[in-house]
Amino acid sequence: ARSAHQEAMSHFTMGLTLLESLPETQARHQQELRLQTALGASAIISKGHGAPEVEAAYSRARQLCQQLGDNEDVFPVLFGLWRLYVARPDLAVAQQLAEELQGLAERSDVEQLQVVGHYAAGAACLWAGELGSARRNFEDVEARYAPEQRSHPIFQVGQDPGVACRAYAGKTLWLMGCPEQSLVKTQDSLSLATQLDHHFSHAFALCIAAMGLQFRGDGQGVYERADAGVNLSTEHGFPHWLAFSKVMRGWAVADLGQKEEGLSQMGEGLSDWRSTGAGLFVPYYLSLKAEACSDLEKIDAGLDALGEALEVTQRTGEVWWNAELHRRRGALLLRKTSPDVPQAESCFQEALLVARRQQARSFELRAAIDLAQLWREQGKPKKARDLLRPVYDGFTEGFDTADLKHTKTLLDELS
Repeated sequence: ARSAHQEAMSHFTMGLTLLESLPETQARHQQELRLQTALGASAIISKGHGAPEVEAAYSRARQLCQQLGDNEDVFPVLFGLWRLYVARPDLAVAQQLAEELQGLAERSDVEQLQVVGHYAAGAACLWAGELGSARRNFEDVEARYAPEQRSHPIFQVGQDPGVACRAYAGKTLWLMGCPEQSLVKTQDSLSLATQLDHHFSHAFALCIAAMGLQFRGDGQGVYERADAGVNLSTEHGFPHWLAFSKVMRGWAVADLGQKEEGLSQMGEGLSDWRSTGAGLFVPYYLSLKAEACSDLEKIDAGLDALGEALEVTQRTGEVWWNAELHRRRGALLLRKTSPDVPQAESCFQEALLVARRQQARSFELRAAIDLAQLWREQGKPKKARDLLRPVYDGFTEGFDTADLKHTKTLLDELS
């Protein structure tokens, strides 16, 4: 309750040690289950979502649940395991756990469990690129969530679901082509984290807010939120969000002009992130690295980073950023000493297909911009205009954002 999770872990561990001296009875197993569950919750915050300590605590807790017969105590255990497998990420297992959580929640009349069930399902859908389903689940959470629910023990695991769903809903809305609604949701997330006075949730909200501003290309805004995230995470000992904040701050430093320094900071943040056992967001981080490499004329290094990112997505199922990976690969191929135009065009086409399949309208726009510019250079202005116009016309907000202003200028030139 006081965010003193290192101390909490030492007490829980001592309790587990003392239990070893007691007879092996059902009462002892029940006591151990509670200690392991609590230990896992504190380990997520003080060690990172994907840390070995998290896996050990929740795996043992799941084993105890099976011995005791699954009851209401299994829900926080499944939720902790879900966080672990999302962070790794192993999204196939995370999706199965989310379905289990939803099933348990639907059979319960406890509103907090239903909040968590829809949160888990929504986040799993988001990382798998199922944006429509993610959005519906996040909206369901908002309809059910109330700040006073925070007293329920299930909310002790990681960041507050109300904060998380607002943050991830903002991210989902940006991907789906609603940049202004995205900003509102992101600010709602930060405001709620402040209202709850929950430092871990606040650090998380700062990270996702920085990511949202990175989508918009706002280097100064990213720096301010990422730097606040670094300070808050350092003060309270949150290695997971500290590493995330370092990556985002590094991108901002590069965007604001210090390219080499920014690239170095991103590399440090990525290394720290992996050291916590986390793998989620690695394709996104690698694409930011590729962007900085491109700015420094390190084209081959950028292509290597994108190649690694695509390999990771095939292995983990984290595909929400794939359209951008293909688009950025195409852009880098055009910047080689001997540009590979056919392969670049193929990358832009693949980015379009992925974006349309995922309903990621913002990525569809970016891919259409790059492909239209290529076709214009090839003397195909009508084909370029016919591609770009319907994508642009599909937007109803965000016309002051860089992508949409660029599109309007390009359409005027093509006309």
